[in-house]
Amino acid sequence: MTEAGKNRTMKETGLIQVRRAGLSRRSFVGGAAAFGALALGSPALAQQDQPIIEPIGGTQAGQGQNQVPITLPEEQTVGEIEQMAVLSSGEYFATSGHNLTEPFLAVWRMAGGQAILGIPLSEPRFVEDTGLIEQMFEGITLAQNPTDEGTPTIVGVPLGTATANAFASGPSRRRVNGCAGGEGSCQYFPETGHTVSGLFSLFWSNRGGEAVFGRPLSEPDQNSETTTQVFENVILNLSTADGTITAERIGAEIVAEQGLAFNPAFLPAPPTLGESTLVSASDGLRLRTGPSTDSETEVLLPENAEFIAVRGATGAWIPGYADGYSGWVASEWL
Repeated sequence: MTEAGKNRTMKETGLIQVRRAGLSRRSFVGGAAAFGALALGSPALAQQDQPIIEPIGGTQAGQGQNQVPITLPEEQTVGEIEQMAVLSSGEYFATSGHNLTEPFLAVWRMAGGQAILGIPLSEPRFVEDTGLIEQMFEGITLAQNPTDEGTPTIVGVPLGTATANAFASGPSRRRVNGCAGGEGSCQYFPETGHTVSGLFSLFWSNRGGEAVFGRPLSEPDQNSETTTQVFENVILNLSTADGTITAERIGAEIVAEQGLAFNPAFLPAPPTLGESTLVSASDGLRLRTGPSTDSETEVLLPENAEFIAVRGATGAWIPGYADGYSGWVASEWL
């Protein structure tokens, strides 16, 4: 091995001695396909001894509340594209460890994808209180009625009064009687006593309208850098500097407030129809938070640990899942 190879080995491997576990490559049905992110392996596979995986630096990292500038999916940067893996049946986000498939995928893309709604923070789950199948994203929660016949109807889930009021000032919540004169794009909603107009109206109408974003619960509230308008299902921010609209990333707060962090649907899941393989690195392999040696190490995978990769993924870094953690591994060690 060359010196460069040795340096690479030192970076991507650690010092762990483990027992070998005989496990061939196999397909893995997980995420939305299994509706609960449970492995559907055979009993023989389930009974095999697997190396113990020790986390590095704590449990799977939670999602931040950063705002992402709105861009069309085809305008996303290379970095953003690398943060998700395109599946034949949808997409897998190794950052959060969640799948996105139909019927939510089409609505997510229509609304602008990752730039608008953020990445998924959960798998689809049945919520008994509402009777709906819901999937939470960084900026919104989408829902489907499981009794829908034909093409499913996807709608946004209300934020709740407390969350909405936290982002809307008192004056902006005061009801108005209609649109101001001369605002051709203005729409008035007597049910809530508020309007949507200008750039907010253009965005709202083109990206999903009332079904996805809900009706306005406030008038635009302007400060020095942004103008914020609160809707039933989402909070939108308009930059006064460049006129771009961003969706407030409040999903992580909602997860914490509702105690959902350890709900099975919110834990990292394997990629749907993922391909199982074994780590081939005698000193272990680092599962990283991003596709780069500059990314933090999430966990050190022992040799022969099972890694469930996105099917068909190629390149220097492969996204996937191992024993409750999601991230990227260097492909040369698989």
